[in-house]
Amino acid sequence: MKPMARALILTGSTIERQQEMAKKLAEFDGAMATIAWRELVIQNRLALAVASRPQTLIVMGMASGTVERACVHHIVKTGEIEILRENGSVEKHRIPNFIFCSGLANPMSIERLDRRFSVMHLK
Repeated sequence: MKPMARALILTGSTIERQQEMAKKLAEFDGAMATIAWRELVIQNRLALAVASRPQTLIVMGMASGTVERACVHHIVKTGEIEILRENGSVEKHRIPNFIFCSGLANPMSIERLDRRFSVMHLK
């Protein structure tokens, strides 16, 4: 059974407070990397971020579109990503855990029994 990535979505408060909280939480897990929302949905940018093998990937921002949200669900549930190396070989990397910093009040609809996604509202 492949390891399951998890996603935490931080909402409320200011983006600075969300970033601060995300970094503190990620420190518990080990190595981390940061990526902007618009870069996440482009496979090559995700591959670059995952190539450094972070345990947690902090994502700044979150779009409100259904297509983008479906993309995030797919990435988190996939578990692995294939990265094409310069020499033409393909490496599989584990999808890290995600922390999304979102300015949206209701960032994503989450199925009640889906343990991969959690939302934390900051004050």
